[in-house]
Amino acid sequence: MAYGNRLTQWIYEHSPVLFQNLFTTYWGWKVRRRRYGRYFVEYFRFLQECQWYDEKELRELQHEKLHKLIKYSYESVPYYRELFDKIKLKSSDIRTVEDLPKIPIFEKDIVRKRWKDLLSKAYPRNKSIIYHTSGTTGKSIMVYVTRNCYEREYALRWMHYSWGGIKRGERFATIAGHPVAPISQTKPPFWRHNLAENQLIFSSQHISRDTLPHYIEALRRFQPAMIHGYPSSIYLIAHYLAENNISDIRPKGVFTSSETLLNFQRKIIEEAFGCKVFNYYGNTEMVAHATECELGGMHVQLLHSMMEITDEKGNPVGEGEEGIIIGTGLD
Repeated sequence: MAYGNRLTQWIYEHSPVLFQNLFTTYWGWKVRRRRYGRYFVEYFRFLQECQWYDEKELRELQHEKLHKLIKYSYESVPYYRELFDKIKLKSSDIRTVEDLPKIPIFEKDIVRKRWKDLLSKAYPRNKSIIYHTSGTTGKSIMVYVTRNCYEREYALRWMHYSWGGIKRGERFATIAGHPVAPISQTKPPFWRHNLAENQLIFSSQHISRDTLPHYIEALRRFQPAMIHGYPSSIYLIAHYLAENNISDIRPKGVFTSSETLLNFQRKIIEEAFGCKVFNYYGNTEMVAHATECELGGMHVQLLHSMMEITDEKGNPVGEGEEGIIIGTGLD
């Protein structure tokens, strides 16, 4: 989360905490309007219905969406028209996930060099929402997404939260990399209120042995129905709770993302908060999505994207083998 340009960020960091809370709430209000529109409501209802479909029904819908996507890409995106013509591939040649290896793996360098040719001519660029990836696998890239795609992503997230019994409007705490507290700050509060979302946002950068009691007290007062964020940060808080026999912070569920959730972290978090940990996998490009259910299994959202696990040459790996995730978004 970043509040606009450098000047805006500087003003925020040098303002009183009261102003920062108001600013955070204003930011939350703007984001809320963008995330939760009519398409969010429609797609969330669709997800509630289709979660009970069997795999055959889901695969049929997935293949239908894939065919439409390939056809749209060829007709509307210059890069893909050029690529398909070059390798003599027709849109009708791609029908199922088994056909995807016919298309060369899409590398991030292509996005950096050909990003203008990757934008659809059928969608106005000024209506796109622009993201920058974190750059964990290299240099950051710029990603354009449609409003519907953005709302769909949050419908999927709230579908995941609902598996833990969470409802929109309930209190939730976020413990991640949001720069809500200036890095130079040495005294609490190391959190800010987003009243628009009933959210308490904690800075993960200020967690230490000395500051942990303040984090615990803030969580105790707030009593969130849900905690979500980095597993490493949530683990530090959970470890302190367990170490000091504190058991009066009881969310319905803890949702982790952005980092690998390790087994020892899961164990301590679940014991300390007395609830289930639900893990989530996704990315800024919105081309892969997997969520953990209450039984502990990771579910690939078949109507969101197609995920392949391959070796470095793009060949599928066997069951139980490690590989690279290749995602193909379907919207």
